[in-house]
Amino acid sequence: MRKELLTMAATAGLFLALQGNASAHENTYEVRSGDTLWKIAQANNLSVNQIIEWNNISSTAIYPGQNLSLLVPHSPDQTSTYTVQNGDDL
Repeated sequence: MRKELLTMAATAGLFLALQGNASAHENTYEVRSGDTLWKIAQANNLSVNQIIEWNNISSTAIYPGQNLSLLVPHSPDQTSTYTVQNGDDL
């Protein structure tokens, strides 16, 4: 009983420690001094044009502290669903 309580407490603590404010569908980058769109794109296997398009940037100028999305924006028509079938697993 004592071992189970300790295990549950440790699991709950780990869960709470790992829980952040961002959802699993968010991937943002905070621009630092000296960064360029090319450098950020290369580090994240993206193109400069993708970053520009996804963030509605009108030029290649970025500034420290700016947050850039590194994921394609979601729209209602891009949503997909899957119905779980017998025998499916993760």
